[in-house]
Amino acid sequence: MSLLGKEVRFTAQFLRDTGQHIGDWPLKRGTVVRELPLNGGNSLVTVDDAAFGEWKAHSANIELVKSTRNSVVDEDFSDDQLPRNIEDRIDVY
Repeated sequence: MSLLGKEVRFTAQFLRDTGQHIGDWPLKRGTVVRELPLNGGNSLVTVDDAAFGEWKAHSANIELVKSTRNSVVDEDFSDDQLPRNIEDRIDVY
């Protein structure tokens, strides 16, 4: 499976194995912009990260970031008044 164009981050296990404290170190995350296939189905990827710039990683040390939209359920609304997404409840200034 190609990771090109997908959002990834270092796994918590990789950060622990390298002696980094997960709570003190933000998980690097970004979009894969280059991918070099290696033996065994792995690859070396270059990730474009807005906070840290470009960094490289072995595909075994990263995981896909799931992009989900949070649905909101509020008992103060009837079913036909329920906002479907969190963005529907955010005031715009």
